[in-house]
Amino acid sequence: MNFGWRVVKEVGGYVLAQTPESAQFDGIPKSAIQTGIADSILPPENMPQEILRYVEHPYASRVRNEPPSSDEEDVLHRLLAVLRQETGVDFTENKYGSPPRRIQRKMGVIQIGTPDEYLEYFYTNKAEAHLLHSELLIGVTRLFRDTEAFDKLRDKVLPELLAARKQNSQSPLRIWVSACSTGEEVYSLAILLAEAMKRHQTFLNIKIFACDVDKKALNIASAGRYPASIIADVPVQLLGKYFFKIGDYYQAVEKLRKMVTFCSK
Repeated sequence: MNFGWRVVKEVGGYVLAQTPESAQFDGIPKSAIQTGIADSILPPENMPQEILRYVEHPYASRVRNEPPSSDEEDVLHRLLAVLRQETGVDFTENKYGSPPRRIQRKMGVIQIGTPDEYLEYFYTNKAEAHLLHSELLIGVTRLFRDTEAFDKLRDKVLPELLAARKQNSQSPLRIWVSACSTGEEVYSLAILLAEAMKRHQTFLNIKIFACDVDKKALNIASAGRYPASIIADVPVQLLGKYFFKIGDYYQAVEKLRKMVTFCSK
């Protein structure tokens, strides 16, 4: 489910979470709220009106990946310059990718009609820079997300790496993962390493350093706790070995978490 929310947001959709107190099972809405993915938190009876309000906004029907107009590009340039000054993160290299789409989506959420109006709102609301910063950092991730890449790691890269390190097994194997987001792909790598070491009987001191600029995402990654929907992504034999169930969540086992150090850039 976590992956589904992220995909919806990535393509310009609107993520609604049910208020936990109105839900029979509150694990999923709590997860959406905890990750910061939810745009609005409402009881079910208020959701239809909110959805109609959003879809009637002009940007809601905008063609995906439609390039910004010259006026929009000018506003985008000024917004990203302020973001860089306020947060230290430079999004300008990707200004024709995710930022325009997510800024348009943000305008729909807060019901602002034009880029100039949003720019004025941005300048007069000090919290908006950090809200937009969080919006732009939301990435699409899940455990074992890129199946082909992880298959190559398991079948080719890790066996060769372990064979090369077999004669020097006392030296730590250090791995760096950048832009780790909420940690799903980091734990996927740790699982593959643990399985490969057992399969090849080569046991190394593994140190995975995983970094991201999003502190909220890092807190989730460090906790190593994910919604029950990960059962769709993790092979059943690995799920039972590397996670244990707590209520509506799955918690990464201590052995796995000890392999990883999460840090901000």
